[in-house]
Amino acid sequence: MRARGSDGAAARSPALAGADDVPAGRPGARQRPATMAAMKDASLAYGVSTLVLCLNMTVLWVMSGAVRGKTKTTPNTEDARTVAKGSTVAEETPEAVSRVLRAHTNTVVNGVPFLLAAQVYVAAGASAEMAWAFCGGFAAIRVLYSFFYLGGVQPWRTLSFALGLLITLAMMVHTVILMLG
Repeated sequence: MRARGSDGAAARSPALAGADDVPAGRPGARQRPATMAAMKDASLAYGVSTLVLCLNMTVLWVMSGAVRGKTKTTPNTEDARTVAKGSTVAEETPEAVSRVLRAHTNTVVNGVPFLLAAQVYVAAGASAEMAWAFCGGFAAIRVLYSFFYLGGVQPWRTLSFALGLLITLAMMVHTVILMLG
């Protein structure tokens, strides 16, 4: 059984007592380095954008199956006999399915390099504001890109693609500046 202090809280061993037990702002309090606090906030931006981008990829992936189901086609003979009964085996992918698959492929091909670069960016000491600008901006523009691609909306599809690419490149340049700085 743990010993209790006069305030009813569990008493800590003197060996475990330390600067963390001193309230912030008092003498002896251990201050968290500013870069660690900023990195935590930048990590939140990275984490949220990663979840948004993963959800976007997953929705497109599931959507490709749903659209294929509506076309009553499958590329695999075994699927026509089992999970997609009644579907015909198609040598060519229907255009509606191809559009979703192209949107998914483009999202993966652009999202993975961004996420790897963003991880290095956060580790290099990015500020929360810049991490939100780059990571949040990229995630938002890629979700919009998916809508524009699926709807065949030009010039917005191309503009959103280009903006996502520019965000990635700008973040990479800022990463180098942080690493050299």
